[in-house]
Amino acid sequence: MTIDRRTLLKGTAMTGALLAAPFVTTSATFGQTVKVRTDLQSMQPTDSFFADYADAISAMHRLSPSDQRNWRNQALVHLNHCPHGMIGFFPWHRWYIHFYEEICATLIDKPDFTLPYWNWAAQSGSIPTPFYTVAPAPTAGLNVRYWSDPSNAQSNNWGPDPVMTVGVRALCEGTGLQDTVAGVFDQQAIDGYQALTGFTDFWHAIENQPHNTAHVVSGGSFGHMGDGMSPLDPIFWLHHCNVDRMWAEWQKAGNSTPDLTFDYSGQFVDGSGAAQSGIIANGSYDTLKLGYVYDTTETSAPKALMAGAASLRDAAVTQPRVLASTDVAQSLSIGSAASIQVANAPVLDSLFSRRVFNATNFLATPRKAVESGRVIARLIDVGNDGPVNTMMLRVFVNAPDATSATPTSDPRYAGTVSFFGNQAHQGGGRTFVIDITEPLRNLANDGGVSDESLSIQVVPAATSRLLNATTLSIGKVEIVSA
Repeated sequence: MTIDRRTLLKGTAMTGALLAAPFVTTSATFGQTVKVRTDLQSMQPTDSFFADYADAISAMHRLSPSDQRNWRNQALVHLNHCPHGMIGFFPWHRWYIHFYEEICATLIDKPDFTLPYWNWAAQSGSIPTPFYTVAPAPTAGLNVRYWSDPSNAQSNNWGPDPVMTVGVRALCEGTGLQDTVAGVFDQQAIDGYQALTGFTDFWHAIENQPHNTAHVVSGGSFGHMGDGMSPLDPIFWLHHCNVDRMWAEWQKAGNSTPDLTFDYSGQFVDGSGAAQSGIIANGSYDTLKLGYVYDTTETSAPKALMAGAASLRDAAVTQPRVLASTDVAQSLSIGSAASIQVANAPVLDSLFSRRVFNATNFLATPRKAVESGRVIARLIDVGNDGPVNTMMLRVFVNAPDATSATPTSDPRYAGTVSFFGNQAHQGGGRTFVIDITEPLRNLANDGGVSDESLSIQVVPAATSRLLNATTLSIGKVEIVSA
């Protein structure tokens, strides 16, 4: 019998809805009222946030090029310093968003100005209408086309080639991320990422699936969101608020982030434009100390659920365990599939054993939850020969016939990972983590899984910016009981 995660979370004593009402904290940190970042998708188009945000962006455009708060200069911070594909991905971006929010609040003289998060799992992951309005609408400044900001920049942090993007969006008004790529942005996928107990797997899963893919889908081949100057699109900042929320919920649930001591001094400025020193990665771990929380991290569980989960209090959280691995000695051409055999992968016991993890649904008090087993595939040391910055890789399980035409509705489809990030740092060392639990369960229900052999199919897809000569390589594939 397959154990459904949501059924288990409800518990035997729980039959009602699991959602708990958020509360707004009024406590103060460092003398300031704590801000509550809320869901962008829940806002009406007339919400004052949109006009305020447009005013802040306009104010940044009016600043002198010598002012580090200037709109272009803020985008250059990303190009010059962002650690995509590196373990500091979460904390660096948390600091980045934190100081940007402060700059916005200062420039429009509204200390309580707060950035919301672009919830990919709601409204099909669409970008709200105010981000597409045109002048003279007061929110025209949210439309990336309004400014015609050129990128025209290069940084060795990002890669040797100049970034040459323009102010367009490939994600049209009314079209959502979920309408474009399946199995990456829906709530079930989000729950799966957050159920991972190891930080490295969680980080790789978030960065290379919803984070990267949203950049690729919304920016396309030519738009700012698809490359290193992505902060030139106003939606970038709300996209990263949602990335930050995913991490904040994972932290609040009781999961551990390594003690990272990277020093980001001199990379950011505050609301007045003063350069910041003493900015260390681990100094970002507590959002409350930074003066904000998310509405989803300040909820509490119904008493019935709390009572039902009491028996799990002393249960150990399941830790990742490598079931099998294989070295890969082949290259992938654009548009063709690679089928990778992994021998002796005992996935059946892992699929249907009990797995304990930290639940992210109710976060006022961390709670453990239980589900049936979860299996992930790690694609390790992924390299490239040629441009890949807007490429997506679709992953299937035991589907040797998979091609670029195989639909994502195929029960063997596991999901999509995407290339996005500073090529200088990543080189051939990318790691993609993808949850293969659902296709394995689908196959198991039809007798299509054995412990003797498992195959992973990787199907690259190209965009017009990619050269036909681009090839990819994968150093190793690991099958992990997560």
